[in-house]
Amino acid sequence: MERSFDELVNEVRSKVNIVDVISNYIQLTKRGKNYFGLCPFHDDHNPSLSVSLEKQIYRCFACGASGNVFNFIMDYEKKSFSEVLNKLATSVGVELPNYKVKSAKVSKEYQTILDVYDITNKYFRHNLVNTESGKEAYEYLLKRNITKEIIEEFSLGYAKNDRDELKKLLVTKGYQESFLADIGILNKTDYGYQNAFVDRIIFPIWNEHGEVIAFSGRKFKGDDELPKYINTKETKVFKKGTVLYNFHRAKDEIRRKNEVIIMEGFFDVIRAYSLGFKNVIATMGTSLTKEQLVAIKRITNNVILCFDGDEAGQKSMMDFSCDLEKIEFTVCIVPLKDGLDPDEYLLKYGVESFKEELKNAYNTIDFRLKYLRSGKNLTDENDITLYINESLKLISTLSDEIKRELYINKLAEEFNLDSNLLRKRLNSFIKDVKIEKKDFIREPKKTLEDKYTKASKLLVANMLKDKRATLLYAKKPYYLPVSSHRFLANEIVEYYKKHDILEIADFITFLNGKTELINLATELSELDLINKEYTEKILLDYIAVIKEYNSEKIIKKLKEEMKAITDPNEKAKIAEKIREIKLMGCDINGGKN
Repeated sequence: MERSFDELVNEVRSKVNIVDVISNYIQLTKRGKNYFGLCPFHDDHNPSLSVSLEKQIYRCFACGASGNVFNFIMDYEKKSFSEVLNKLATSVGVELPNYKVKSAKVSKEYQTILDVYDITNKYFRHNLVNTESGKEAYEYLLKRNITKEIIEEFSLGYAKNDRDELKKLLVTKGYQESFLADIGILNKTDYGYQNAFVDRIIFPIWNEHGEVIAFSGRKFKGDDELPKYINTKETKVFKKGTVLYNFHRAKDEIRRKNEVIIMEGFFDVIRAYSLGFKNVIATMGTSLTKEQLVAIKRITNNVILCFDGDEAGQKSMMDFSCDLEKIEFTVCIVPLKDGLDPDEYLLKYGVESFKEELKNAYNTIDFRLKYLRSGKNLTDENDITLYINESLKLISTLSDEIKRELYINKLAEEFNLDSNLLRKRLNSFIKDVKIEKKDFIREPKKTLEDKYTKASKLLVANMLKDKRATLLYAKKPYYLPVSSHRFLANEIVEYYKKHDILEIADFITFLNGKTELINLATELSELDLINKEYTEKILLDYIAVIKEYNSEKIIKKLKEEMKAITDPNEKAKIAEKIREIKLMGCDINGGKN
């Protein structure tokens, strides 16, 4: 009987010793039951990478990189899943006959979406370069100094001023119009299904494996009332908050330089990359999400922000730098002169001037101080007073006393003030910061959230360990308080539908490159659980805490509803419902997570 693809993948994985494989790349030393070495995925000086021989997984306690033998080689050698699978299969003598291996093991629907996007991307590219209707868009790009070579490298395309041609092409290939609408290729209108992108320059969006997972269409002429950009809707393969534009190309250079340049726009990235700045990426929105930050932090802690030089760009860099420093990134900021964006700056001043700007990048405090000066008349006493107070408040956030002293002396010298006076004022701000932190720590809600989070974490950890725990959860999948726990629980339920035992190394392959879930699964698999053997009572205790969380959510919602109601009878009904929930513990089913 022919074995399934999953069985062959798991056989390859089981025949490979992860310790032996990783030892080919880095030096490992046994410590206890695990092996440790310097993590190759960040600038590691104290061995942080732990490799488990028993579980056949690795995890870095510093940067969070984790996975099985496939993940390690994929990340280290920058190879696709198929390349690594074939390499390891050959090394252990496992044949992979008659299987079309994709860049990752994917579901049928996932792969179908990728196939549609691949066809669509080729269609858009053909329109831009080889059709009369794409001539105007092509000439627009050439006028912006986007060369034929750049167009080719970044797969730029053109969506015709036509509502049906792409639809007809895809329908003839067997795809349903409703499915094409679900994945953002078509829009459903009063006139039927029509192409979602019309008369726009198209930028394909890639995932970290280099697969097209979405499109962004930019207008280049015409009606100013239309949005400048429109994007593919979120789908099973595209979540805007998890994607960084150009990351699949830039990650090797980011790791080599141990530094990433973050810009705002597609054209900014394309220009910088084509001129030799290969460690450049762009966000897909106005802020960085947790998933994006994790992806960056896996390969570097050093970030250069280079946004538009206008007021909005400066403000964005202020906000971004605060968020990045909260999670211990080292941040530098490049405010470009003349209000130019990076694309415009590089065209006007050239590569060497831009390199000089990068070299002279501001640290975050200096940039924020510079930003505070803007719009103020520093010969006016009121503006001077305002600037000094704002500056002292900013300086008060520094934990390093020496740095605080240096900035105090600079301020005192610039405005000819007594430094002791400034220190006295600074100390009042420092006290305020301490009070804010103290109040935040004492907030009772935080303790409650920790209780619920712990129960959620331990429940999912038990699900990884024993199918019976998963079956107990699956009877009534309660709404877990942590979103990543919910997503991982769903994956575990799906895995056990086909398997009786969960080997963590095989489960990581099943997770199909979902980095955050792989990291979480690896972490939870290494928890030292109280219950060494399956104990239903302990699991029911965890579920009881989670039910309490669900009850609290419902009660909070009901109380909000009650505030808006004036009818005393209706208020009494809601109050009675709240009382019942509190008395009975309310067996609330959060539904499918």
